[in-house]
Amino acid sequence: MKKYFSILAALAMTIVAATAFAAEEAKSEVKPITKVMLARLGWVQSITKNIAYSNYEAVAKDANDLAAQTKKVGDAAPAAFNKEKNLAISGLALAMADAAGKKDGVMVSAKLGEILGTCNTCHAKLRDK
Repeated sequence: MKKYFSILAALAMTIVAATAFAAEEAKSEVKPITKVMLARLGWVQSITKNIAYSNYEAVAKDANDLAAQTKKVGDAAPAAFNKEKNLAISGLALAMADAAGKKDGVMVSAKLGEILGTCNTCHAKLRDK
């Protein structure tokens, strides 16, 4: 009898946990812009790490991916400010990829700084609304 109640209790706890997990998943739906920004954050973090290790091939790949995504978003942006900032980041990322291809760590780092500065101007404007 104890074994039966133990199995029943474990089953009930599993059902409760699964229901709670499903409810939490439904609440934490991510907005499309958040997905875009998280992708950018991932590229910037990867670029930073790979600059430290002088892994310029990986820097170039990430910079090209960042450039493509920001160009796509910039081309589709209806607001002039958003279009300008996205396309600026795209151009800077392409320049970074070019510098990485030449293994020019100084220029790669400089372009990363310019990208982060451009990101910050947009984020500051959004925060200050």
